[in-house]
Amino acid sequence: MSVGHPTAYARSGPGQKLVAWYTYFFLLGGLADRLLAGEGRLSLRRVFRGHPQMDEVLRRLREPGRMTAALRIYRAAIVPVLFRRQPQVAAPALGLWSEGDIFLVEAQMKASAKFVDGAWRYQRLHGGHWMSLEQPERIGALILDHLGLALPRTA
Repeated sequence: MSVGHPTAYARSGPGQKLVAWYTYFFLLGGLADRLLAGEGRLSLRRVFRGHPQMDEVLRRLREPGRMTAALRIYRAAIVPVLFRRQPQVAAPALGLWSEGDIFLVEAQMKASAKFVDGAWRYQRLHGGHWMSLEQPERIGALILDHLGLALPRTA
């Protein structure tokens, strides 16, 4: 969802690099951790404006060690994603991207098809970056369909 194959993401050009500015900020260990937990210009609330559950996210990430742990995911991924070619995907893959995503460009998701040997299906959706929170039923249905499952019938 939102992020395509790592190699497609890395090669997606300057537009993606610009909208992903926050990932480079996240690399500033200690500094980013403190600023994101605060209330200033570089707070999590401002960087990820529009998140549908921001109060809950902040409550959890302000607990000791959690912000650093969350940011370490980005810190650990930057070198493999940007500087190493990742393997082809052998399994069938479903790429979901929302037209209102302000952090990821569509090109990186569409280009992911080149890195999937299995069946590839791309679905462009309405909405923003947090599509799974904004439209969970739609996302769930697409995933179940992709997996070849039927939605359970309700009485």
